[in-house]
Amino acid sequence: MQVKWRIIIIGIALIWVVSLAGGFVLGIAHVPTGAVLINLFSILAGLTLVGCLVPQKRWVHLMLTGAGLWITSALNIALGVTTLPNWLFSILFIAIAVGIAGLISMLISALIKSAAKPPQPRSAELRD
Repeated sequence: MQVKWRIIIIGIALIWVVSLAGGFVLGIAHVPTGAVLINLFSILAGLTLVGCLVPQKRWVHLMLTGAGLWITSALNIALGVTTLPNWLFSILFIAIAVGIAGLISMLISALIKSAAKPPQPRSAELRD
């Protein structure tokens, strides 16, 4: 099985960038309660993108991206943003996000496939 590490790394970086940018904007706007929503959005968007980019091995790539995101988020402990118990608990949140993003990416892929199919010619019976 060939794992596309580049897509996994891009997915993790995308999630971090969107989360940091959203947190920065919310910090300027003095809206601290929106940080959870920005994190949820960035995680779901990044994981969904990874799931759409690798439809053949979607779940493996989503799990590796989620694991990479969780491991890199340990940086928040060193920065004093979160505590060790909160970081350990966050794996549940990321695992749920992986599942939701996997389902969303499956739906998007199915919709794109059905929209890309050429129209079927109608038989003579249906025309009459």
